[in-house]
Amino acid sequence: MRGLLWRHRGRVALGLLALLAVDAVQVWSPWLLAGAVDDLKAERFDRIGTWALAIAGVGLAMVLLRILWRELLVGTARVIRHDLRRDLAAHALRLPARVRARTGTGDLMALATNDLDAIAMACGFGVMATFDAAMLGAFALGALLWTDWRIALAVAAPLPLLGVFVWWSGRVVHRRFAAVQALFGAYTESLREHLTAARVVKAAAGEPAAAARLAARNRAHLEANLRLVPVSALTDPAITALAGLGGAILMVAGGAAVVEGRITPGAFVAMAGWLAMLAWPMMAVGWSINTLSRGRAALDRVEAIFAEPAEAPPADARPLPPGAPEVVVRDLHFTYPGAGASALAGLDLTITAGTVLGIAGPTAAGKSTLAWLLLGIEEPPAGTVRIGGVDLRDLDRGALRRRAAIVAQEPLAFAMSVADNIAFARPDAPREAVARAAALAGLERDLAAWPAGLDTEVGERGVTLSGGQRQRVAIARALLAEPDLLILDDALSAVDARTEAEILAHLAGARRGRTTIIVSHRTSALAACDRVVVLDRGRVVEGGTPTELAAGAGWYADLARLEAAEARAAGQSP
Repeated sequence: MRGLLWRHRGRVALGLLALLAVDAVQVWSPWLLAGAVDDLKAERFDRIGTWALAIAGVGLAMVLLRILWRELLVGTARVIRHDLRRDLAAHALRLPARVRARTGTGDLMALATNDLDAIAMACGFGVMATFDAAMLGAFALGALLWTDWRIALAVAAPLPLLGVFVWWSGRVVHRRFAAVQALFGAYTESLREHLTAARVVKAAAGEPAAAARLAARNRAHLEANLRLVPVSALTDPAITALAGLGGAILMVAGGAAVVEGRITPGAFVAMAGWLAMLAWPMMAVGWSINTLSRGRAALDRVEAIFAEPAEAPPADARPLPPGAPEVVVRDLHFTYPGAGASALAGLDLTITAGTVLGIAGPTAAGKSTLAWLLLGIEEPPAGTVRIGGVDLRDLDRGALRRRAAIVAQEPLAFAMSVADNIAFARPDAPREAVARAAALAGLERDLAAWPAGLDTEVGERGVTLSGGQRQRVAIARALLAEPDLLILDDALSAVDARTEAEILAHLAGARRGRTTIIVSHRTSALAACDRVVVLDRGRVVEGGTPTELAAGAGWYADLARLEAAEARAAGQSP
């Protein structure tokens, strides 16, 4: 937390100086009141107006200084929250896939909201209360000692008990608040998951089960919060009791001192004022310990994410050579963390630059895994993947992805217009280029039917689009980038045969001379490929031209015959 404050040390220092000035002026006010009381007792009424003006001036100075420190300290805390939220979002987007797989989206959302709010509260009011308690407490205690050290020591006798209580409560709050935030992250992730899959939940009549799961997580979060309540509930009464004990001691010891003539009645009133000031530091200590403990627990959670190494190019990263790249895969083994079986087991493959390669195979053969590995979204072992003659691990990943594009089987559409979705990675692209990419992706008829054409809003996650429309918007997004390497990972699975043929024809012209990989479960999508390979259990088991494979006796030929039989059956149906 010190590091966060150090970035804004100028503003923080000025804020603390303003707070120090407030405390100094505040401690002076009981002395002014003491003078007025003693003058009243001595019947020097002509000086009461001067004392009144002085007290009013002190009040005005405190108001102005408080406005200043709030602007500086609380404003800085909000800037810190803004910076952390910005940095957290940027870091989360750069995290490797394996880290994102074990860190739920809901937990990241909790970090970006509740945890950052707790950190901002600690950096603002937590730091203020701690510093204010220390300074005002020191000033007030110093004034008490200066007035009568024996009374001051008697009044301060309960303070060691406060220290023991603060140490204990701080440890308990830190531990329990960390548990609260972890459970809030789990609840947020579960809520996000169920809301995202609302259609699936409704279709399965799963609302009661979903509500029960959410209620269970919400109840766990409530119970964790309730475990914090006893500590918080004990804080104020304990501090109030200590303050009351100090007041009782002052009444006895101070009253005796007035009777004995050691202090004046005005000094007794001033000491009561300084003792009242000590009550705030005692309360502020408990409150600030609670706030700082929460902030420290939240910061630990945030720092755990920042400690995860983000994807970054090697110090000696090499750029992808210009032109369509050749892709060479040699003895590629890959297993997802926690998975029992390998997704790829000794895969060997060469994709000649500027050609179109088709990839087919049964479910879980490793096709999508290979696609994500070729872009470095998943990390391949060193020396197993070379793109443009360079080991993928030595490439600048950002530069690679600016020259490559992938369209997944279930692409995501953002809650923006069709045009903005297509131009997502190129927001400055000319309108004509966006329209051309949409036409190449077979969206012309849809654009004509939509009320606002390219400016039609698609809703959250593209809810207003069909599966085929989302796929074509994603294809248009990829084509707009004019990538040297394009991967379509079953990206035509949701379109009809006519639209598929139209898109493939457009691609044949637009992608001439560039490297393209088409992953599909349909031979119709692979018929125009220069070469097709069939994967099974993470290895290449067949390879050749589409015609050669269809005439053979392997998996591809079986698929081609099955599709032909389905086509004949469809043609014979009324």
